[in-house]
Amino acid sequence: MCILILSLACSSNDDANPQHNIPEESFFKFGAVGTFWYYKYFKRIENTDDFEFTGAETFLYYNGTTTINGLDYFILETETSHGDQHCSVCPVEGVITTYVRDSLGYLINLDGTILFSSQEINNEYLINELSQFSFFGKLLPGEESLNHELLGSLDCIINEVYAKSNSDGTIFPGKDYIYYSEIFGEILRKYSSINSEQHNWEKRLEAIAIP
Repeated sequence: MCILILSLACSSNDDANPQHNIPEESFFKFGAVGTFWYYKYFKRIENTDDFEFTGAETFLYYNGTTTINGLDYFILETETSHGDQHCSVCPVEGVITTYVRDSLGYLINLDGTILFSSQEINNEYLINELSQFSFFGKLLPGEESLNHELLGSLDCIINEVYAKSNSDGTIFPGKDYIYYSEIFGEILRKYSSINSEQHNWEKRLEAIAIP
């Protein structure tokens, strides 16, 4: 397992890290090319308030920007390992490259799927439509302060993710919560199954390295 050293000594080189036409006022910032985030996945221990490390981990790398069909995207690469345990909430194992952009305060991917909202409080957005139910998200009002072991106190905005029945619109009790810092990005995600009010998994930012 890699041991990461947190570095907050940022350097700026506009020639080495072109931002194309991405607006400076965008909420979503990925810093210098080469910045990466290290996440671990945890599972609740039965019905306690304690969590244990599942062995699954993800590295998220920022590889700059590119223009696709006239639109400017951030290039992100994720490298995920599940370890010895099954991780139902983790990305697939291996390396995946994704392209995301800020669309009027919504972080979307190349297919137009919304990943996170920084605008329009309580405005419901569709994430994925399945045969019997669909997943939606929305930005919750206000901010919540999270205490991070390395980064200190972080003010985060939160997106709530939930499922609704396609037949009658009933909202299932299980909800995910994504905590996002304007400075450091995604800090925490709490995962629930759609029928459980108590979340059973967490994705936690363990370290961030900034060149």
